[in-house]
Amino acid sequence: VIANILAHILLQLHDELLNATSSAGMLLLSGIGIKDEAELTEAFTQHLSLIERREQEGWVALLLAKP
Repeated sequence: VIANILAHILLQLHDELLNATSSAGMLLLSGIGIKDEAELTEAFTQHLSLIERREQEGWVALLLAKP
């Protein structure tokens, strides 16, 4: 699943994104401002493992995996 939208929308879609990610699947979140990264990481890593983090020009992308 790929979601490139602002952090507050990603948080609103948290449950739907988790449900859309298949078992052993991956979720790529991008469009995250650095100031929102900690909150988003905390919310999603309760259920997914953080595989990779990339940052460019003040924006962050997180690649997460479902066990």
